[in-house]
Amino acid sequence: MAGLIDSTLDELETHLRELKREVSRLEAFRRQLEFRPGHEAGTAEHERARSDPSASPSP
Repeated sequence: MAGLIDSTLDELETHLRELKREVSRLEAFRRQLEFRPGHEAGTAEHERARSDPSASPSP
């Protein structure tokens, strides 16, 4: 039983590390988009919309 728990824990830790890497990659991609010249992201209007979803324009 302990062996099964240990292997399951190891597997979960591996998945957690993979998810953390993916989150880091996605955060870097988001930052790249936010600071792209000429892109609306990063503007005051966009920041307000991000902080208050009800303030964003409807499609």
